[in-house]
Amino acid sequence: MTLYSSSLLVVFAWLFFDFAIRDPSTILFALIALGSDFLVRNITSGAFTDRYWFVVVAVQCFLVFSFYFFPAIFLKWFGARRFQSNGISLLIFIWLVFYLAALAFLFDLRIILRLL
Repeated sequence: MTLYSSSLLVVFAWLFFDFAIRDPSTILFALIALGSDFLVRNITSGAFTDRYWFVVVAVQCFLVFSFYFFPAIFLKWFGARRFQSNGISLLIFIWLVFYLAALAFLFDLRIILRLL
């Protein structure tokens, strides 16, 4: 239950960050935002992407869900062998906090841009 509810929280947090902030200030945020735009533009066309922006948002939601969910599944599988269910929930919660922090303020994109 923790895994599924935290996955929904990640998607809703992403939508809030995307619509409220609109500035990719972290590496993970930029990877998802710009990567999904690049993916949709290369599969379709630039005019399609500009007109149907909700397709890009849907791809962003899928990517943000995937980048969170698959490592969380691994943590659940890894934790099931070593911890009780409370320990697994704690592992998933720690991953949730780290992932949301990586979306919001960890790994500042300006550091990478300064190096380039």
